This record gives sequence, structure tokens and C-alpha cells, in this order.
Amino acid sequence: MTRDFHDASMKKMFEYRRVAADMLRGFAPPGLVEDYDFRSLKQMSAQYVDDSLSQSRGDMVWRVSFRRGKTEGWLYLLLVLEFQSKVDKSMPLRMHAYIGQLYLKLFQNGELPEDGKLPPVLPIVIYTGQPPWTASREVEVAATGGVLGEYQPRQRYFLVDVHRMRTEDLPKRNAMSLRIRLAQGEWSSIGTDLQELEVDPETEAGLVELFIQLLLHEVERSRNVTPDVEAKLRMAVEAGEVKAMESLFDVALGRSREAGREEGREAGREEGREAGREEGREAGREEGREEGLEQQRALLRRLAALKFNDETAANLESLLSDIDDIQRLGEIGEYLIVSASGTELLSHLAESAERH
Repeated sequence: MTRDFHDASMKKMFEYRRVAADMLRGFAPPGLVEDYDFRSLKQMSAQYVDDSLSQSRGDMVWRVSFRRGKTEGWLYLLLVLEFQSKVDKSMPLRMHAYIGQLYLKLFQNGELPEDGKLPPVLPIVIYTGQPPWTASREVEVAATGGVLGEYQPRQRYFLVDVHRMRTEDLPKRNAMSLRIRLAQGEWSSIGTDLQELEVDPETEAGLVELFIQLLLHEVERSRNVTPDVEAKLRMAVEAGEVKAMESLFDVALGRSREAGREEGREAGREEGREAGREEGREAGREEGREEGLEQQRALLRRLAALKFNDETAANLESLLSDIDDIQRLGEIGEYLIVSASGTELLSHLAESAERH
């Protein structure tokens, strides 16, 4: 029952346009494209993924128009939601088959451009199991050398390993970030998180309800929450007092430090108001800029660890700390994508540093 609820809720979450957009905003490789038109996001019919190829039955396709340089077109976001608790060693082959099936269906339906060129696909595996993901992230063919190598398949997929993500690095006001924090038991700011999502009441009201049901489900399974606190939590939900849940978690989980930090932040904001509105606005702009830079640095560190290893991420972190140019960070994101190894990435960055 628990697994069925978890599977169904995860799939339901990705039926919302907001969640697909937040996946691209906060978790897609940096520098992938220059601009998405999120208004064009459209979930494709289930016919675009052949059920005979799917093991998890949790796959879906979204498409969005994009621009990169002079290139414009459709980007297909292929999401494979892995609900199983074990690592699937066949994932590279499954992903290769999925994408081939997607292209075939687009061809059969007459949805390819007139020049016949295939639209790009961004394959993402969202893994919710507890064991670390150890399967290869690309199709690997035995080394052949010579001309034969030119005829072998190449395919990579991007992995989001929910239980390996560092919650402090997750982007703010992001639905996918909130789902990851819930999965990792980070509940103490749930009321604030839900309010900051700023969902559309006409099209996304169900998304807030879904997150609340996910929270109640996780609380029910937790050993850290007493029956008394759980009962009060459910009463707060029924009364629509979502913000009140945070104090309950402070008591249940012993998290009073966050409340203290919030009091300190409020005191600082009050001092800022007394010092003058203009000074406060300038400080806010600078703080927002620094927050944006740190989020970008954190994303680059996370992606370096996912694509290569923790050592590369650590080396990258020391280089990123001195960079305060958002365009420069975007350039580093492009290097991360094209580099075949951590050594190659760091070599690119060393050359770039000399130019700057």
C-alpha cells in the first residue's frame, strides 16, 4: 500500500506543468539552452512511450519550445520515474529504446519538421530508491576502433537520485526541491515552502493538496513523530492552517534552531527598515544577487558530482568560490556538459581562467 501510494503520487506530481517547468529550471544541466518558453509546455500522449518497453510504468513525455543561439525548436523532456528500490542495470538500454520509440511515433504521426531532422530529447531518470544508483548512465559498446566505432550507438541520460541530493543546495521556490526535502524528512519549513511556491489557484490547487498528503504519509511512517503531534498536525491541515504545521515539527523533531534563526532574520529586517528604505532595497538586491550566484554554484557542484565524482566536485567548488559573474558560471556549465571526464573539465576551467 505504501509503495502504491508513493508511486501514484510521484507520477501525479509530474502531470503538473509547474513541476515539469521546475525540473528544467532547477535541475537540468546548466547552459543546456538559452531560453525556454514555459508557456508552450505540453504533456504528450501516453502513446509516445510504448508500454511494452516500460518496467516501472511511470514514464511520461513533455515538450517545450526552446532557443539556443540561432536554433529554435521543440525539446522533448523524457522523464523516467524509477519507483523500484533496486538499481536497474538495464536503464541505458531501456532509455535508448524509449528514445527510439519516441522518434518513431513522431515520424508516424507526421510531427517531424520538414527537413526531417530529429528534435533533441533530454532524458532524465528520477530515482527514489534508498541504495545509491550504480548503473551506468550511458550505452557502452565494446571498443572497436577504426571505422566500426562510427556506427555504434551513443546515448546518455541525466540522473536525479532523490536520496543523494544535498537539500541545502536545492533551488528555492521549486516544486521538485520540495518533493526531495519531503522524501528526506526535511519537514520543518513545509508551511513556508508551500506558500513560497505561489501556485496558480485555478490550475495548481491540487498540487498543494498532493504535497500535504505526501507529508501526512511520510509523517505516518516516521518514528520521530508522536501520535499526539500527528493528530494535531492533521487538525491543522483540516483547518487549513498550513503555516501552523511548522511549530509542530519544531516540537516533534527538536528543531528550535530554525525558529531562532528566523527571529534573527526578522530583527535584521527591522533594523534595515529603521536604517532607511532605500538602503534596505539596495541590500535586498545585493542579497538576491548573491543568493542567485550561490544557487548556481551549488547546482554546478551537484552536477559535477553526479556526472563525474565527489573529488571533481570538490576541486570545482574551490574554483567557483571566487567567481561572481553569472555569465562566467553559465560558461562553466557548458564546459561541464561537453567534458568527457573530470580531468578534462578542470583543464577547460584552467584555460578559461587564464583568459579572464
